Amino acid sequence: MKEPLVSVIMPVYNTPCEYLVEAVQSILNQSYKNFELIIIDDGSDSKTKAVLKSFNDKRIVLLENEKNRGLVYTRNRGLDNARGVYIACMDSDDIAYKHRFRKQVEFLENNPEIGVLGTAFSFFQKREEDIFQPTDDENIRKLIISAISPLANPTVMMRASAIQSVRYNTDYPFAEDLAFWVELLDKTKFANLSEILLKYRWFGGNVSKKHTVLQSLDTQKLMFLNLKRFCDLDTQKQLAIIEKIKAGESITGKEFKLLFEFSSQYELNRQFVRTARKHCSNLFVKIGLIS
Repeated sequence: MKEPLVSVIMPVYNTPCEYLVEAVQSILNQSYKNFELIIIDDGSDSKTKAVLKSFNDKRIVLLENEKNRGLVYTRNRGLDNARGVYIACMDSDDIAYKHRFRKQVEFLENNPEIGVLGTAFSFFQKREEDIFQPTDDENIRKLIISAISPLANPTVMMRASAIQSVRYNTDYPFAEDLAFWVELLDKTKFANLSEILLKYRWFGGNVSKKHTVLQSLDTQKLMFLNLKRFCDLDTQKQLAIIEKIKAGESITGKEFKLLFEFSSQYELNRQFVRTARKHCSNLFVKIGLIS
């Protein structure tokens, strides 16, 4: 069997059937044809399994986890089974535009220094908005270091050679994408296409919405680690405070204020600020008399 140039990784776990069909069909209908679609079923219910087995296309490779293992494990299993020169990410409830792969492959073929390529995208369903991210490597890097994701994972196509030794990190189950980009900072360059090539479904059940607090803690932890790693700043105390909050422990007013040492230079996640305030044992901080 001919080796595909592109491997598409699609994790699936109990995705509503109509959304799943739309997502898969948007890949099968791509104008670019030389790809394999690796679908990893993460222990879905019988309805989802039936939909997955109903597709009749030789480009589909269906893998099944023996039980629900979570998104990080499932994405990594997809990466481990990918055969393509390029690896495209795709979520099981989004819709890729017909020429997405053709345009991304063309860009990567012409720009060998780029290892990770995203695109602009549009939210749809319960949120309607067009999102345009920075297109150049320098500004994308700045955002990654600041723990602000400049790449929408389901729009991304990656050079397999650039991510060879990197996998999604189980320490960040709710910010695994951002942690992945951080690990690639010293391995490759980044870019985004300015054209909208994906419809990103927003329906209220998205992981980022369901686990907002946990995601904010993971994201803020990454920011303080990045400040230590890339800016040579001592953030051990801030990291220790985050671990206390993650463990459900109270923090003091002094610890709360310490979290904002770098706030004039780096923007803290708003949800993280609210979460930290709730865990603060100092009444004056909680009611806002101490900023």
